[in-house]
Amino acid sequence: YRILFAHLSLLRQMGPSVFYDKMVKPILDELFHYAFEQCCIEYFEWMNQLKKLPTVYQSYGIYTGKYGMIDLMAEDKRKQRLVCLFKWSDKEITYEDYKWLQYCCMKEAIIPAVYELFSIHGFSQDLITESKKTGNITLVDVNALANKK
Repeated sequence: YRILFAHLSLLRQMGPSVFYDKMVKPILDELFHYAFEQCCIEYFEWMNQLKKLPTVYQSYGIYTGKYGMIDLMAEDKRKQRLVCLFKWSDKEITYEDYKWLQYCCMKEAIIPAVYELFSIHGFSQDLITESKKTGNITLVDVNALANKK
């Protein structure tokens, strides 16, 4: 809708192929990134409703601070927090990405009980190892998003 209806006359003038190359293709990644974020939020909401998270979270939203943005932060009635990272990229989420999220939380005086990391291209082996070791990092890949299990 964002592209097609706003530029319908251009579509008629240019034809489908040229319209796609000039109007759609340049912002396609941005559109997919937004859709991926919405899927991640929907997955969080679904898991929260089904009580498949460590606790039931009463409030959540995007957190923007001085040191960066947390894609989603949730809080339960005991003030325990979950923070999420959504990564739409051609690279996997690495241990360094996780450490950066921890650093941003520390600088903002946020102490998460749980981390959920969402990736379209998987996770580095050292992050998978850390997730198994700590027990408070959930790694959600695109297959989990699609299956909602």
